[in-house]
Amino acid sequence: MDRGGPGAHPEGLISQVIGLRGTVTPPCHRGGMFESANTLARMRDLPTPEVESIFGRAEALEARARHLKLLALNILDERQVHEACGAIDTESWMMAKSTCSRKTANAQVRVARKLGELPHVADAAAEGRISWDQLDPVSQLAGPDSDEMWSVEGSTWSPKHLERMVRRTKLVARQEALERNRQRELRMWLDFDAGMLCFRGALPDAEGTIFARAIELEARRLGRRPDGSWEPWEARQADALVALATQRLADDAEPARALILISAPADALLEASSTPGSELLDSGLDLAIEIVRRLACDATTQIIYEMQNGCPVTIGRETRHVPRWMRRQLTKRDRECRFPGCDRTRFLHAHHIIHWADGGPTELWNLILVCPYHHRYLHEHKWSVRGDPSLPDGLEFLNAGGHNVTGLWANTRPWDCEVDALAHEDLVLASLPPP
Repeated sequence: MDRGGPGAHPEGLISQVIGLRGTVTPPCHRGGMFESANTLARMRDLPTPEVESIFGRAEALEARARHLKLLALNILDERQVHEACGAIDTESWMMAKSTCSRKTANAQVRVARKLGELPHVADAAAEGRISWDQLDPVSQLAGPDSDEMWSVEGSTWSPKHLERMVRRTKLVARQEALERNRQRELRMWLDFDAGMLCFRGALPDAEGTIFARAIELEARRLGRRPDGSWEPWEARQADALVALATQRLADDAEPARALILISAPADALLEASSTPGSELLDSGLDLAIEIVRRLACDATTQIIYEMQNGCPVTIGRETRHVPRWMRRQLTKRDRECRFPGCDRTRFLHAHHIIHWADGGPTELWNLILVCPYHHRYLHEHKWSVRGDPSLPDGLEFLNAGGHNVTGLWANTRPWDCEVDALAHEDLVLASLPPP
């Protein structure tokens, strides 16, 4: 191949500037395939300093090639190259030409337009003193009067700090703020194959910060796994969103609006049941029996009797399993999640030690408070609990294998009084029917 002089060919210019010849021969193109495997094998035989040298020269080659590309893009933008092929603008033309995203095209066209008035910054980028991640924000901060200063200062700041400086110098116009608010959205859809509710969304600046802060605070309150490890942060954020939504439904003044409908076989709530057919009526998603039992632990239920063909016959009355007056007594006694080592006090569920479907009554001696996370362990993970919940250390938690794991945790429950010291009127109220 004729390399020629620097001015004869762009490839010759790049090769002449970098001089990437000698230690390792670039992959050769033979029969439509690059010999990357052979080159990689040869490089592995080189000592580390030489490989570092190749990396450095490749970095320089990349910087100079990008510089030439941006200068060419500057000229093509001036000549409105997009009009010849029917593209809307230069960014759209570049997206098709380089097969890149809109975000990448916007950034490169923005920088290319500025480089014409920033010769010092352009030279610093060509020499590799300013990386691409630095060049984009530097081109937004620099002007003709500060071009030389930024060609030096720009290389001393991290890309993250430079981006922060750009945000601080950018004035958000009222129209832009309105446009951000207009673009807010939340879209939800069901993935029946995965059995998941999926969603995506966008919130404007202030509202997005509030949302993120609320999720972060709630996620940090979530307890550990029974083995002491933490769930992934992403999973804890998902649990936090569900906890906040659950509390909103619980606080709704109109129970009918907060009703979640579940269809399940009559024996689905029994401990030994394995009958399929449980589903969420709102979405049609199938449910595991263990999840049905967990949801029914502390909820208002209404039995709909059906024929074998699924046609409803009659509807039973609604039954609230844990009345509010009893819930107050339960909260006073337990105060926080009873799972050892967990100190969560918000969004707690009332769990039946002996499930009501198995004959367990809705009475204080058969109820404990647990957080949503550990409530799942008592149902989906097949854990169990036994003992006397009226005593600070009266409960034993058993894993799916039947092993008592309570002793693995230090009991840090902040009981500030003995159970016998509870006010007498509280104990009396607990035994009375609801007012």
